[in-house]
Amino acid sequence: MEITYGASTAQGNRKENQDVLVIAKDHLGPGVHVFGVLDGHGDNGKQAAELTRHELLASLKKSASQIVPASLDSWNEDQLRRAITDVFRTVDEAVMSNEKVDTYISGTTAAVVVVFEKWRRVVVANIGDSRVIYGKPGATTAALTTYVYSNYVFIIDVIG
Repeated sequence: MEITYGASTAQGNRKENQDVLVIAKDHLGPGVHVFGVLDGHGDNGKQAAELTRHELLASLKKSASQIVPASLDSWNEDQLRRAITDVFRTVDEAVMSNEKVDTYISGTTAAVVVVFEKWRRVVVANIGDSRVIYGKPGATTAALTTYVYSNYVFIIDVIG
């Protein structure tokens, strides 16, 4: 299976584009990739999104043993949901307690995808209104799947 990916952001009428991308191939081991979009908002939105990316990748890496099963037979969706929920909570606490970024009226949304290439599985985690769209090669636009507005709800799907 070949993983291809793309990302797009738009500044709109804002003075600064506060979107931050996460592209981390093999971040959680061979064939376990992390992709995401963090949409910062508020006066310090860009800094909040950048800090969130840093904390997210570090926390995912630290929790890799709970996220990446040893084999497909040991795939446990409930454990995976708990582990990723814990990662998001850890990231939230780290960002909110960081004194270098004022998050009183600033923050970020997050749409994160973990691709398990070997087992042809994808996990989508959203917080806020950022969205994830994925499809299969050669699929029409109507065949694309969109995940949006799914606070702490994780969708696990078989791909390809």
